Amino acid sequence: MCESIERSEMKTRHAKEPGQRGREGISLIECLAYIGLVVVITGAAYSMFDHLSDSSRTLNRAAADIVRALDAGERWRDDLHAASGSVRLSEIGGGGQRLTIPQTAGDIVYEYRDNTLWRQAGGETNLQLWLAGVKTSAMIADATERVKAWRWELELQTRTHAPGGPQLKPLFTFEAVAGPK
Repeated sequence: MCESIERSEMKTRHAKEPGQRGREGISLIECLAYIGLVVVITGAAYSMFDHLSDSSRTLNRAAADIVRALDAGERWRDDLHAASGSVRLSEIGGGGQRLTIPQTAGDIVYEYRDNTLWRQAGGETNLQLWLAGVKTSAMIADATERVKAWRWELELQTRTHAPGGPQLKPLFTFEAVAGPK
């Protein structure tokens, strides 16, 4: 009788009830399911990282363009403030403009043509590339009774961006009064 009790205890200790899983390990199907889940999560994370990386590069380029435009506008404003005579604006072929600012050291010339703004300082013989990637540029005289002011409306070319993403439209307006204060 002891033997039969001992055998029944061994059977109950090692026997599994129907529907009960063992704790010895995981099956091959579970492994494949976990591997598939890791692949899906990793793929989604990489896709999101790639999208954010592209957006970050676009934002950095746009910020650099804005800084370049602001620097050009400040220089244009400083040149107008230092004008020693009457500023002249003339149209050039192809929808371009030329602004000539007389100064004591020689004329400063701003010229817009072919989506590029060029600048020539008094002592220079050639126009120097000043601002590239310009969509439109218009320098306008705003004359009042007492003051001769100038306005420069500038639009940079829009950077291409991923479809569905926000577009940055870089528009600037600079104003300055010609001549000493």
